[in-house]
Amino acid sequence: MIAYSPTSRRQLFASVRGFFERWAALGVFLIYFVCQVNAALHHGSWGQDFSSHVRWIQAAHANPWHFATHIDPDRPEPPLFHLVGAAVVEVTNGKGSLEMIAFLSIVANLFGLLMAYRLIRQLVENWILQLAGIIFIAFLPCMMIHSLVLASDAFTLPIFIGLITVLTELVRSRFTRGFWPQLAGLIILLASGLATKFIFESQAVGLLAVFCVFPFKNLIEKHRALQASLLIGAVAAIGFALIFFNLDSIRGRWIPGFSMSPRDVLWLHKRDVHIFRAPSYLEELPGANPNAPLTPQGPYDLLVQHRYSYPALLHLAIFTDILNIYQDDLSDSYFGTRTRKNASRMRIAVKTGLIFSLSCFFLTAIGLARTFYLTLVKRKPEELPRFTLALCGLGWFLNIVVFLPSTAAYLGGYWLPRLILPALLAFIILSTTELDRLLRGHAERWSWMVLALVVLQSAVQLSFLWPHGPIRPL
Repeated sequence: MIAYSPTSRRQLFASVRGFFERWAALGVFLIYFVCQVNAALHHGSWGQDFSSHVRWIQAAHANPWHFATHIDPDRPEPPLFHLVGAAVVEVTNGKGSLEMIAFLSIVANLFGLLMAYRLIRQLVENWILQLAGIIFIAFLPCMMIHSLVLASDAFTLPIFIGLITVLTELVRSRFTRGFWPQLAGLIILLASGLATKFIFESQAVGLLAVFCVFPFKNLIEKHRALQASLLIGAVAAIGFALIFFNLDSIRGRWIPGFSMSPRDVLWLHKRDVHIFRAPSYLEELPGANPNAPLTPQGPYDLLVQHRYSYPALLHLAIFTDILNIYQDDLSDSYFGTRTRKNASRMRIAVKTGLIFSLSCFFLTAIGLARTFYLTLVKRKPEELPRFTLALCGLGWFLNIVVFLPSTAAYLGGYWLPRLILPALLAFIILSTTELDRLLRGHAERWSWMVLALVVLQSAVQLSFLWPHGPIRPL
């Protein structure tokens, strides 16, 4: 009979745990890749404004220099994504170019997930919560859908998490070890972000805030912070110039009357309970004429002005395929039609997702308060990575939400999560770190319970994010 000492038992447990952790993480990334490839083969890249993005890619292919340097009042985004698409069209000679663009988006976002997992492992001690965090992020419907659609949104998350990863390493070393290569990486990623979405200007402001706050609190090298501020400030100035010259295209030409009010953004409405039925984006009002012109009063229920609150619409769009992008498209055109089974599964996901929305809201609020206090008041150097993540996520979120009352939010779909995906990612990671702090010292079964809830929620979501129809060429 073999007797195991306490030390050998601990080593055996650590070995088994490490084996399970590695293979579980690998399984998450493999499932994500397979699901996304399947979605791409079923027109999953045909997202919002698909025809417009195809037209812009064609224009970029016809004359790349003119496309990159001239302002188009009908194009509200910078040119990088469409120039990449044009390069793919050139390489493939137009054959299978949409499939290749979709594949590039999948690979880019897979690397983004790997970087997110690396960051979670750095900030979260509990390995079970590490797995729960990356599973929740990977299989969240809004994350999966907008990581694949033919739009600049497909490149947003990888650039954002790359920027956060490099910035975290720079802050962790207190601007000493590998300063210039990391700063060069920050500048390249920030410039790439500004060339993809104008909203990345909020990250330039966030970086400057980091470089100003930390030296003031004697947390990083002051002369290095000044050098970094000057270089990032130059990139930020270019970003502001780009935004100024593109104001007309950014505003767009929307039908007036579709703006939100501060109450829509900040407070729940009575009608919000309807979201638990998981309505689609174009669900018609009862008795409405589908051929009637679009107005703030109809004919589509979710687009009726002041009918729903922003938090409710956001929750709905995070946990469902609200535009039916990943549903089977029998007409081989734009968005598919939900089956009864998928509609019922979406209703389940929206209801059970409320647990995660509320938990994330309160954990993020607690995490923001704690990390700001520990960094700015207590001057804890070990808190700098969390503070950096919080600042960048909050900057992105406020840059969108503050302006909702002055934009055509309903008609433009600005309440959809695609515009706050980076902030959502930052808040999920931040709430996971806060949950790790709260459960520290408690029995491990609570962490297993969290992981089980995340796996069940993700399984429900994947069940309606897997198109089953015949594969059709893009």
